Amino acid sequence: MKQINANPITSCRMKKIVYVLNPLNLKIRNLDFIRFICSQTDSSLHAVFLDNNIVENIPDDIIQHAAIDIEKEDVLKDLEALKERVCSANMLRFKTAWDHYGIPCYMHRVSNSPMEEMVLESRYADLVMLDVSLSFSSRDESIPSDFVKKFLHNAECPVILLPVSF
Repeated sequence: MKQINANPITSCRMKKIVYVLNPLNLKIRNLDFIRFICSQTDSSLHAVFLDNNIVENIPDDIIQHAAIDIEKEDVLKDLEALKERVCSANMLRFKTAWDHYGIPCYMHRVSNSPMEEMVLESRYADLVMLDVSLSFSSRDESIPSDFVKKFLHNAECPVILLPVSF
């Protein structure tokens, strides 16, 4: 007798699952859920770090944190270098945290228009996962963010909004 798998997630095999994130706002807590989905679908992960190229959108808390050991005037003079350091550090934190799962992960950083790049990524993906609060604005936004709402409208594949806890 043929056994039917009752769990639709474990019965599908996906080639490309994309996790989209802002490298200035890494949320390590999301990795357990992402690992679960990748392991259930026998898929590798493609982590896409979106960068909006607008220095003014660096959150104040990052500037304040970096300014602890340096004069704030020096930090403000070189926000682009600060942004680059934070992005690189967060990408390294992501890779370090992901490596212990043993699931292949391909990472790349995109420095163009975040919305256009996300829609393009969704065109060639089996599934896109993103945090419900993903945004490139330094101001507080509602949840889901305006950016997420717009992406959900334009996505060309299924999308999972990551749970707050897993």
